[in-house]
Amino acid sequence: MKSLITIIDEVLSQPKQHFKGEPRFRPSSLGSPCLRKIYYSYNNVEPDYPFPLNAQKIMNLGDSVHELLADYFRKAGILVDYKNKDGSRPKDRWNPGKFDDEFPLKDKDLQISAKIDAVMIIDGLLELGEWKSINDKGFGFLRQPKDEHITQIAIYYFLFNKALENGTYAHIPELKGHTKVERCRILYYNKNSSKVLEFIMDEKFLIPYFVRVVQKMELVKSASAGGEIPPKADDWCQSCSYRDKCLQSFKA
Repeated sequence: MKSLITIIDEVLSQPKQHFKGEPRFRPSSLGSPCLRKIYYSYNNVEPDYPFPLNAQKIMNLGDSVHELLADYFRKAGILVDYKNKDGSRPKDRWNPGKFDDEFPLKDKDLQISAKIDAVMIIDGLLELGEWKSINDKGFGFLRQPKDEHITQIAIYYFLFNKALENGTYAHIPELKGHTKVERCRILYYNKNSSKVLEFIMDEKFLIPYFVRVVQKMELVKSASAGGEIPPKADDWCQSCSYRDKCLQSFKA
């Protein structure tokens, strides 16, 4: 008799199609200290190893936390949902029957494609939010947001403001009259205790992170254009899904 545990693992183990596509950066990976890992991600290189089953389960749990928080803030009336230009809700391309209410963020100059966890209006001010679920051990060490998470929301902050200026979201009625994001928030949700920590950042705080990540992106793009691969950060090899290709100095 097949167990439910086996069925869960079988569902998660179903092969996923790898999309090559044009090179692009993913903000969630740009916080990595390893330029080579970012290079492989940027060039859509297929990983050597599939995403571990346990990690997939943890990630799915994090997705549930995101949905829970979105529901809270939607009920509070502060969450702005993305809509198509005809006013309809976008469908989730990966989950048939579900909708995707997160704002898409694309920038051709920086070659970035991403989704923002939350666009909010709080006390009349336009804000961006990023939600992170974390275990009890990691939660206990938090004194400020993790650098990779600040880097991620710094990218969102500057590119969302650029999109506002270009009129990309002009069809969203809640954003009318708002010309700039005033603040960003990172919310950490403890998966073990449901405790929450909130960190609020303004432009002055985010500027150095954005400058550094753009410099990092330029190094990766330059290496790609020159047919080279950037240096690796050795301390992160053991868990890297590109470690076999990296060992062989594989070029995209």
